[in-house]
Amino acid sequence: MQFAEKFPKENMESFKDHKVPVPHLVVEDGCFSLNFSKKRCLQRVADGLQRYQVYLEFVEKEFPQQSRVRDIMNKASSLVHIIREKEKTVQLEVLEPAVKKQLLGELPSSSRWSRSISVHGVLSRMSAFAADAFRAIRYINQRLRRGRP
Repeated sequence: MQFAEKFPKENMESFKDHKVPVPHLVVEDGCFSLNFSKKRCLQRVADGLQRYQVYLEFVEKEFPQQSRVRDIMNKASSLVHIIREKEKTVQLEVLEPAVKKQLLGELPSSSRWSRSISVHGVLSRMSAFAADAFRAIRYINQRLRRGRP
């Protein structure tokens, strides 16, 4: 678990009711073989990564001593641009300051504990999002090697 030392074990039960409104991939996004769509999937991955960059700014503020957060942000940005180069039809969404403020406003800020739980939620959901995105991109590459678009 990321930053595990910041989360006392006796309070871990409080994670289950704490919802963090972050992007995740679902069948309708076209990233799974059941309903696969390269264009829709890559668009959804790029959009999700851009939104995670906003949430990672929150994580960085909460844990400024963690230099890895900045590295993750840079790698997410690089991946967005790689996706854009791979699929020219992917439109990069420009997140206006008002949208960023709205996204950050969805995260609890009342107490240090709530913010810490939000950090954990963002990081764990981003990990799941990245794993799903990796599988989708691997699936796209396998289809391309077999000659299917």
